[in-house]
Amino acid sequence: MNRNRMLSLPAALLALILLTGCGAGRGVFANYRPIEALLLVETLGLDLADSGGLWLSAAAARDAEGVETLDAFAPGLVQGLEALQDRAGGGRVFFSHCQSFVLGEDYARRGVGGLFDYVERDIHTRMGAHLFVVRDSAAAALVAGGDSPQADVSALLAAVRSETEARGDSHVFDVRETAVALSEQGAGLICALRLIHAGESAEAGLSAVPAGYGILKDGRLVGYLDWGEARAASLLLGVLGRIPLSLTTSTGGAATVYMRCGAPEIRCRRREDGGLALDLRAAPEAELAAVEGGADWTDPAAAAALATAVNEAIRDDLDHVLARAKALDADFLALSRVLRRAGFDLKTLPADWLRTLEATVTVDTTLTRSDGLAAPLGVAGGGA
Repeated sequence: MNRNRMLSLPAALLALILLTGCGAGRGVFANYRPIEALLLVETLGLDLADSGGLWLSAAAARDAEGVETLDAFAPGLVQGLEALQDRAGGGRVFFSHCQSFVLGEDYARRGVGGLFDYVERDIHTRMGAHLFVVRDSAAAALVAGGDSPQADVSALLAAVRSETEARGDSHVFDVRETAVALSEQGAGLICALRLIHAGESAEAGLSAVPAGYGILKDGRLVGYLDWGEARAASLLLGVLGRIPLSLTTSTGGAATVYMRCGAPEIRCRRREDGGLALDLRAAPEAELAAVEGGADWTDPAAAAALATAVNEAIRDDLDHVLARAKALDADFLALSRVLRRAGFDLKTLPADWLRTLEATVTVDTTLTRSDGLAAPLGVAGGGA
């Protein structure tokens, strides 16, 4: 009796499967689509249209056929994604593989809240997708490429990420990181790109190179940090890599060093008038890589002059980026996190605490040789 019941169970399951497919003729494969019919969107561009709607551009991979670009206009993001689906030529568009969002400058200036709200609520798009803003241009110029031959923009953006991770004078933040920064600090940074021609002629198509940071405040693009300020911001945020720095010293010698620095030491204190002050100390290492003019860098005086030149360059960058944060009243440097870790209750601080913040910056560079053939030059430039 028990054996008959066990044998009847597979038969019942088979009957159920056959019944579910009866009528449509599809059975258990009702949702099946061949791989060649799938369009996997890897990069999505967002621009404002002249009429006030949204222009979407997408770079997608279809099996072994390479990259395919789609674009669509719609009143909003959800309608735009549906319009991209309609333009897929019978294929099925998937957004769960999207690795990068590229924002046109006009779109970013209006605000990224709509994109973030959608990504946070949608079960398919990824919070780990990276964010870029195109300076002085539209995202579609890079993603769709217009009438010019277009390389694989997703591969290009992957190369940009690798470059910025190695150098660290810029950094590619993802949606999650930026959303947290905007939620906690009201401001954050986004990797900026500048469009260039991929070849000598305009017909060669467009490429892009890193171009510092875009500054987001209350979800809107309010400005940019160029190389020196971007380098200082990366240092303060702890994402600075190994970057080249060319300098001329007070003795007339010229050199290029590779600089690296961990997160600086920051101490917070109350001023006598009740305001806030920061004492910031950075201790970079500068590896001597190339020299000009025949200076003898083994001479203690020449080495000290070079270390001092590094100190002054980094200190000036830090002073400038702190001044930008204060002028915009935008905590894109995450200084509020530093205050909280130091025990300050931000709710008790005045609303303009960042504008009135005083910062004392000290940089103390250790100069070494990049070839490793000699001990450190042995001269640490004093705080500049």
